[in-house]
Amino acid sequence: MADQLAAESQQIMESQETASSPLPPAGKSQSSGGWWTLPTMCLGIALIACSLIVGQVEENRQMAWQRNKLQMDLEYLQRQASTNQEFLERLKTDANLVERLAQRQMKMIREGAAVLELEGRHAQDNSSVFKLVKTPPPPKVEPYKPADTLLNRLFGTPRQRLYASGIGALLVAVGLIMGASRPRA
Repeated sequence: MADQLAAESQQIMESQETASSPLPPAGKSQSSGGWWTLPTMCLGIALIACSLIVGQVEENRQMAWQRNKLQMDLEYLQRQASTNQEFLERLKTDANLVERLAQRQMKMIREGAAVLELEGRHAQDNSSVFKLVKTPPPPKVEPYKPADTLLNRLFGTPRQRLYASGIGALLVAVGLIMGASRPRA
């Protein structure tokens, strides 16, 4: 009986030592239940990355569209400026042009000449000097439309990106806090 009590107390002592030990005994595996920690954190990081990248890609596309539109406007203005400059150079050298422009502006005609009236056109249509230097405007540009992709539908607006970033941060925090940890002594 004394031997039996000694054996039981020995077993209790060994079980207390193994319970307070931070590492599991050799040959035994510790089931932690934290297999979901890494996927949860990866999902959270992926949500944060998508919300940041999709927003930046969309801003880059919009800025490229604006750059192309401004480039077309600049080319038009440069063509208009060169046409105006050519007109001014012609005014300096062509006395006949100056005389015709003065007659149009003052609505006078040379003595012995008559104004030829055409059907469907008014005489005042010819009185504008600006028709001589007018260049065609640039082609009409369609308004900007965001790309219609799945990621743009999920993360397209700033509010959606904010929610996705918040959910991603929450998933990372859950993975860190609720993940497997070793029992402390």
